[in-house]
Amino acid sequence: MSGPSEAPQVDAHGDGGDQAALSALLDDAAVDAAVRARRIARDGRERARQVATWVGALRDLAEREADVQVHTDADVAVVGRLIGVASDHLLLRLDGGALTVVARPATTGVRETDGAAAATPPAAGDRPAPTDQTLLEVLDRWHEDAATVHLVTRGGATERGRIVAVGEDVISLTTGAGTLHVPADAIVSVSVR
Repeated sequence: MSGPSEAPQVDAHGDGGDQAALSALLDDAAVDAAVRARRIARDGRERARQVATWVGALRDLAEREADVQVHTDADVAVVGRLIGVASDHLLLRLDGGALTVVARPATTGVRETDGAAAATPPAAGDRPAPTDQTLLEVLDRWHEDAATVHLVTRGGATERGRIVAVGEDVISLTTGAGTLHVPADAIVSVSVR
């Protein structure tokens, strides 16, 4: 008979009842930890969606070099691979290698077009544009290269020509019909090969 001050005895050679109880307790703790970890991850994703920004979402797409369709207020969609986001424009590489800049103020939406689009999470980025190069600075480089460009303006007008000057808020384009001066805020997109 055991006395009142004796410790409980563990059956080290018996049926393992205590071992089973300990194992069940550890299993419950592991399940609870997994549930907590999933809840924390879900809460983090929800918080990221709540603070998402337009530029952050665009950066997420550009970092993956996602195939996209950029919708514009000129009723023109530009389809290509999003490779850059700047303070006032997006940079896309089109099939065939052409580069296109799309003015961000003219952008009304961006849709992923590749097969991974269905599995893409909702917008969750909140970071600023990674480059401070402006649309006019890009066009000035193309001017220096004497490149032929395809220009789309608000309203959907298109012109093909060579950039002959880039000012503070205007570009001048030599076309088959003469020189066209375009205010920078009328530019929707410009493509160069």
